[in-house]
Amino acid sequence: MSVHRIGDGSQQNTVLESIAASAILTTGNVTIEGGDLTTIGIVQANANGHISLDVNNYTAKTNEHETTGISLIRANQGASVMIRANDIIINPDGQDGWGGVSAFGGTVDILADNISINGNIYSGAVEDRLDPAKGDQKDGSTVNIRLTDSVAGTLAVKGDVVTYNDSGTQNQVSLTLDNASSSLEGAVKNVDMAGNQVALSGDAGTSLNLSGGAVWTVTGDSTVKAVNTGGAIINTGTHKTDIKALTNSGTLELNTSASQAGQITVNELNNTGTVNLNLDSTAANDLTGKTAAEVAQNAANVLAVTTRNGDGQYNVAVAESSGVTGAITAKTDENGNIITSSVTEKTNTVMSSLMNISANNFLVFRSQMNDLDKRMGDLRTLPQADGIWARAIAGQSEYKQIHNTYQTLQIGADKRIGNLLVGATASYTDGDGTLNNGSSDDKNYTFGLYGSWLGDDGQFVDVIVKRHRLESEYDLAYTSGDRAKGSMDTSGTSLSVEYGWRLGIADTDFYIEPQAEFMYGHLNSVGYTTSNGVRISQDAIKTAVGRLGIAAGWVSPDKTGSAYIKASVLNDWDGDAKISATKGRTVTLHEDMGGTWGEFALGGTWNINKNFAAYGEVETTAGNPVRTTYQVSGGIRYSF
Repeated sequence: MSVHRIGDGSQQNTVLESIAASAILTTGNVTIEGGDLTTIGIVQANANGHISLDVNNYTAKTNEHETTGISLIRANQGASVMIRANDIIINPDGQDGWGGVSAFGGTVDILADNISINGNIYSGAVEDRLDPAKGDQKDGSTVNIRLTDSVAGTLAVKGDVVTYNDSGTQNQVSLTLDNASSSLEGAVKNVDMAGNQVALSGDAGTSLNLSGGAVWTVTGDSTVKAVNTGGAIINTGTHKTDIKALTNSGTLELNTSASQAGQITVNELNNTGTVNLNLDSTAANDLTGKTAAEVAQNAANVLAVTTRNGDGQYNVAVAESSGVTGAITAKTDENGNIITSSVTEKTNTVMSSLMNISANNFLVFRSQMNDLDKRMGDLRTLPQADGIWARAIAGQSEYKQIHNTYQTLQIGADKRIGNLLVGATASYTDGDGTLNNGSSDDKNYTFGLYGSWLGDDGQFVDVIVKRHRLESEYDLAYTSGDRAKGSMDTSGTSLSVEYGWRLGIADTDFYIEPQAEFMYGHLNSVGYTTSNGVRISQDAIKTAVGRLGIAAGWVSPDKTGSAYIKASVLNDWDGDAKISATKGRTVTLHEDMGGTWGEFALGGTWNINKNFAAYGEVETTAGNPVRTTYQVSGGIRYSF
């Protein structure tokens, strides 16, 4: 053994390294006090020996000369190892098969302000990395690991905790994690020498004391003698976890990715606090049930308890699935049965977005049923002749969680027959929808026939019939990060009838114009399937909109142009939309897009020359769940 000292007195740094396997190997007593200590190789107390390390800081490392994967700290039959320090680091340096701590018929007691163990903890046997079954089993093995200060320190263990027992042995481990900085990442096992999980009896097995937000992340199937919690988090993943006795006095978060009944079993549960069973999206995807209550009950069944004691509360939470089920919460009674009145389900975010996309398509469909001024400008100031025209529109609308920007190109041609103008129009709209969890690319194609009558006394009637084709592609994300992509398309028909009367104000170039319009539309039903297998059925949507408006305007004395402001109140007496989404279970979503809103516009027409005229309008809306932030349109007409 070589001993290296740096400094003197209580500040010395001692390094104990052996060219053989062990840094300290004794059947007697070894005591090291003060200073910092590093051991390279095994620290092992043999039969009836005692090693006491009471130092400032202690680090244990592997020895490259050792070929069998045994633990750095080991207490054999009747022996003990006691380590006290400010900081303790036990790190096998990634050597294959090395453990951190072993009790082989002896006792290991570790106490420090901060403890880091990167390796397995064994009680009852010493593992051989090549063949664990080669080892012998010893009764009376105990490992105790805890912090000096339960509030300020950190205890981090990365490795399995394994007790070796048969029907006649009582080998134990006690691990105390007292705060949110402390964690265990590993499986807890009680096995025989062949590595098979065996039932616990008596005091055999591992006791975990978890409080203050400490975390146990389970990395393999586990069997635990006792878990005592005063506020902790246990992440079981998909691993089966069996607990003989669970005592909870705080808030225990049991997080799992498993959906199988009895995946977490507790023989005796003493609860005076709150136990929250939380199933993540992986588990949610595998849960069955036709209703939210059935899904919640199947989730609650993941925790199987034989005996429950105490007056504590039990809650179940299921994350949103990558299907149709939204996040579900519920309470359970003392028998693990769901309290039906407590069940709540949020709307699945992707299903909500698909509903919003459908609603947005309908709103685009409804907005295409526009009035005469908007479509063609002030016809009374234009040449009384046949013509062709084109109009461009750019706008932005919002509905709940969807923000839509769109651009439209509309063209038309008409023939004048006396006071009657008849024509045809076609348009293309390209929209981009932005949602909290994705986006949509929306397109709308229309073809329409219209007729406008302009009376000599200022009255007018405008009728337009349109056929619509709507298409959407979408890319949406669930809260888990899984995605649903796809497309939908449908068609519809609309009819708009508008009446107005332009009343000139005597001896001025100004006028007022009351207007009334009725619009009816029918958007066909549609069915489609998302990329992740959700079947969507969208019912037909009807709209029946009435509009009352008043415009005030000015016409240039030479009839070369005009300008106006306009305000309207609109009401949709229908506008009900519904979709049904099916994957395992069916959920139905409903939107009522009826209601009342106001439109406000400013526009004008300018005759460039005897053949060309330009016109435009700026519009915004208020009220109703639908909000058109702005819509700007501009057109040009050529008269023959």
